Amino acid sequence: MLNVSAIRDTGRGYAWLARTTVTRRLMRGDSPRRRLLLLAWLFPPTISGGVYRPAALARYAIERGWQVTVVCGPEPAEMSPAGRYMLDYVGPHVEVIRVKPETLRPSWKIFPRVDGGLINALQTFDLVLDAIAAAPPGVIVATGPPFHNFIAARYLGRATGIPYVLDYRDEWTECPFGFVRKGNVDRHYERACLRRADRVVFTTASHLEHQLEVFGDSIRGKCSVIPNGWEPADLGSSTSAAAPVSAGFRLAFVGTLSDHSSSATFFSAMAQLLDRSPSLRSELRLIFVGQKNHRAKALLAAFPFQGNLEQIDEVAKPEALRMMRSADALLVINEPALHRYLPGKLYEYLATETPVLVYGDGGEVPALVRRFDAGCVVAADDVDALGSAFDALRTMRGSSREHGVREWLANHTRENLSHRFVDLLEEVVGHRSQEASVLGQRFDPSPKPRDRGQARSPR
Repeated sequence: MLNVSAIRDTGRGYAWLARTTVTRRLMRGDSPRRRLLLLAWLFPPTISGGVYRPAALARYAIERGWQVTVVCGPEPAEMSPAGRYMLDYVGPHVEVIRVKPETLRPSWKIFPRVDGGLINALQTFDLVLDAIAAAPPGVIVATGPPFHNFIAARYLGRATGIPYVLDYRDEWTECPFGFVRKGNVDRHYERACLRRADRVVFTTASHLEHQLEVFGDSIRGKCSVIPNGWEPADLGSSTSAAAPVSAGFRLAFVGTLSDHSSSATFFSAMAQLLDRSPSLRSELRLIFVGQKNHRAKALLAAFPFQGNLEQIDEVAKPEALRMMRSADALLVINEPALHRYLPGKLYEYLATETPVLVYGDGGEVPALVRRFDAGCVVAADDVDALGSAFDALRTMRGSSREHGVREWLANHTRENLSHRFVDLLEEVVGHRSQEASVLGQRFDPSPKPRDRGQARSPR
């Protein structure tokens, strides 16, 4: 049964939604084309897998002469070294506006539910309208997840006529992972956002093709693939380590260990292999560096060979890359749900030239590792193949495996990929400016040039 507070907040929420839907505001201020409004709920000093792409876009758009305003979520209670490093990476010239936590609590039973919260979308809309009143942006980019930013961008585009671009770092209603919390109207809003967006960007070709299969091929013309990337400066500032820092064999997983990367089958297969191979048990060190969710922590705690485990908390990028370089091999847990994805850490794995062990076949990750002969791919649950992979990885450590990977990495730096994104934005604002110019000429009520200032000839 609903309490009085929930009923009151639900009514206020519906009124807020109705007001947002009908709001139209003419932007009269100075509006340079190279002004970007970036809706990125996750932004430094917050640290997660989702902050690196928008942080790079903000940094390199500034270098291209753009003005950048970021609207994001609240700051973390404490700033970690990794968060401080990323804040320095973004630089001081990006304007950051933070959305304060909303106190309105409408009923989840009778109020629309979307990933990230519809109230956050409405609050972002109001905050942005006030912030851009005097200086409207030339374009809006919304990056998700969370995907309430897409909804905010759609309402802002409708209200102001400013073009908007959707950046799918991950999938929305088609996401196979729990970090996208789908509600009862996400599908409706995703269709609406896609229909009105000026451009839609995906990180892999698999994401794009799956989206077209689900939502229809009619949007293909405005869709692009701009992958994730890596930052060479992170590698350059890390301490070089050409060989393992200790005896034995060090297999490292560096990154967030969460539902989409913490496979019970991997830990089970690894336990079986160690149980049957005393020699491997005496030398193997499994190292997990980075954030770990509750499920991952439980799997690590239940692993029967605790003496072979080492857990390290989140570290700044240069230190993470140093650890990648000092390992004998680097682990990717390739769950079936990950097959359309290419994790950002894989770029860094390849850049360190450390062999990669992919546990789980199929999809984007094994295809890339095989393309560059950069490691071993093992089918899930194949314990014998896992044991053979360790033998192969020992021989690969320190050997030359060029196979075009350096050229590929050079094309996939965050700088290059951000410049591709900025090129797309300049195309969008240029197209809109051209449309506005044509429209203005078509409906210009002023006298034609030949009539201005001309005296009529006397009859």
